[in-house]
Amino acid sequence: MVQPFSTIRDARPFPRETITSARWLVSLPVRLEAWLGLSECDSGFGPLVFLQTSLLLSSLRARLTLSERPDGRGRCSTTDVPLVSAAHRVTPPRQMVRASHPHPEIQLMVRDEAGEALTDHASLGACLNGWREIDAVFPLDTEIAIELLKRPDPAHLGAAVQVRGELLFARGCSLRLEFHSSDCTPATGMDVPIAPTGRSVSLPERTARAEWDGPSRPAEPYWAVGLVDESGLIVGEERFLGRRCPVA
Repeated sequence: MVQPFSTIRDARPFPRETITSARWLVSLPVRLEAWLGLSECDSGFGPLVFLQTSLLLSSLRARLTLSERPDGRGRCSTTDVPLVSAAHRVTPPRQMVRASHPHPEIQLMVRDEAGEALTDHASLGACLNGWREIDAVFPLDTEIAIELLKRPDPAHLGAAVQVRGELLFARGCSLRLEFHSSDCTPATGMDVPIAPTGRSVSLPERTARAEWDGPSRPAEPYWAVGLVDESGLIVGEERFLGRRCPVA
């Protein structure tokens, strides 16, 4: 699924008094796929570079835990809710830049908005007309916010909860293009934005059901929520919500 940067958040907010929310600042691995189209490599003005990039987000799930007691002892029930599907794609518009001198050797890297390198340098060699494809994996600081709303369950089949959220890029990144000449001309470079700081991706709304039935169950269980990756490894530590998950 292609998710452009121009994502608009759902215009149907929950009433303020019904929201139970949790928030994390985590570093998630992302994969950059980039396609560079080179043309006019023989031009005295320098070649044109057409750049199309795509960020593939790693899989992420919310782990909901219901328990009889606030210390987590006694009866518990856990269920995972998908937040980000595997290889969820974030694709900005295609961009075009021009090098400052002809026949450059092209090197590139990913770095954050402060100029800190997120990947090693990679070389494409001498400029030749045509397309080049590159990819790289690097960590990116993100802020994950989710909202929970308990759904009514007249059939008493368990505890149903509605989950939605948002992923924000807490640290933007760009693709650094450097053009090196075979003579003594100093190298030139430019940064092409990939994911500006503060850009958001709305996470799909999901409804999950946790097993919580039987005659001995408490009227309202205690709720906690954490973040795990596709392997079940903890990404964001558990947040204890108490019995604050309200009914819609």
